[in-house]
Amino acid sequence: MAVPQAAFIWTLPLQLYAIGGFSAYSLIANIITSPLFVVLILGGIVSGIAGVIYIPAGAVLAWFIKPVTSLVLAIVTAIGNLPGNFRSTGTIELWQLTLAYGFILLVWLYPWWQRQQQFQGVKFPRWLIAAFLVTAILFIPQTFQRRTTLQATIFESGRAPVMLIQAKGKNILINTGNKSQASFNLLGYLQKQGISRLDWGIATQTIPDVSEGWGTLLAKGVTIGEFADAKDLSIAQIYQQFIRDLNQAGVKPQGLEPDKKITIDSNVTIDVLQINPTALLLTIGDSRWLFIGDMNPKQQRQLLSQKEKIKGAILWWSGGEVLGELIKGAEIRLAVASTTEVVAKVRADLEKLNVNVLVTGREGAIGWRADREVQPLSELDDSSTAL
Repeated sequence: MAVPQAAFIWTLPLQLYAIGGFSAYSLIANIITSPLFVVLILGGIVSGIAGVIYIPAGAVLAWFIKPVTSLVLAIVTAIGNLPGNFRSTGTIELWQLTLAYGFILLVWLYPWWQRQQQFQGVKFPRWLIAAFLVTAILFIPQTFQRRTTLQATIFESGRAPVMLIQAKGKNILINTGNKSQASFNLLGYLQKQGISRLDWGIATQTIPDVSEGWGTLLAKGVTIGEFADAKDLSIAQIYQQFIRDLNQAGVKPQGLEPDKKITIDSNVTIDVLQINPTALLLTIGDSRWLFIGDMNPKQQRQLLSQKEKIKGAILWWSGGEVLGELIKGAEIRLAVASTTEVVAKVRADLEKLNVNVLVTGREGAIGWRADREVQPLSELDDSSTAL
């Protein structure tokens, strides 16, 4: 028992610094597998010595410990697949890592921390004070940050428009991209931010390139509170399976309909302007974002009937055709394209109207924060770290 507990204490700060979370069952796994590891270590030593003397003898002895190795792998895999195994807390900063290990070293090296302390007639070990301080250092700053941050992040996902909104403890995800993008880009970022639950999920399209990753998030333990989508004429089988899994989890998807308004809280509202293709007006704090799908000229002109509503919003689209009259009529001053390359004519129209354009394929992920302008996420993070 002592060895697994000590290993957990010594490695926890490093896990939070490197991967932003820890396995909830790691201590149990270590306790169960410790005797088996003793067998493996001793067996490995014996087979190694035997192999030096007579190679076939070493091979035979190694063969005998193979079932133990298989058993360890089976136990670890089974525990790793348990629901809620990984707990995302968010990555900690270097100063938190340093302070945490500083207190751990103090308890280990200085006998004063290992003695009893009396307070109002109650005795307790002094190392509990250090344990409380380490816990506070590791978890409170990230929790406070999640509760106070108002931020939007647009990911680099090819031509798939993917945005995560973090609104003071509430998390809203618009689209996921395909399975690969969800696994390598989105999940890593959610883990880094300490997000394991989405209050709202919204799919503007159900095609695999845009929404294949929803099932991946669900399979990796990310829970979804509410979900809304725009039903396409043909729905991919993988998306249908995701909807079945969502229903099984007790979440009934809602449909995106024109003139529908989704109020997340006082910081975030989503107005559905049009569907098939989808057009949304996102209000995030004091910023407004106009998202448009792949619309033909007629559908774009229809948006101009709501000119007063969308005027001055930040344009967010997939880099395809956008009418110059829509850009001018909506008084767009900033545009973010989820693509590798914007259509040449559209880029020329934007430049002519002095509209600044950020392209995810060139800039990487794009971020906006309540106290910052829209800019590449790397610059947003750098300015935050500097402060």
